[in-house]
Amino acid sequence: MPRALWHAVSFHSSGRAVQQATAASGDMYEPYRVWSEVFSPYHCAVRAHWQPYLDGTTTMDAVALAPVRALTSE
Repeated sequence: MPRALWHAVSFHSSGRAVQQATAASGDMYEPYRVWSEVFSPYHCAVRAHWQPYLDGTTTMDAVALAPVRALTSE
């Protein structure tokens, strides 16, 4: 399993939470992971496989291994 994957998931999740909170007050926020390109090799896999869980459209069980599979099959 890629060592930094869960850091990328954490950065994505926290950045998305702050983005939603600031949007609710009418402000714009670009997450650090986006403008700094930190964990950029993981962005597509995390967005494709973890974001649906954050959006509430899938379960943790359904997404737990998806990012790992996506990154190890490339």
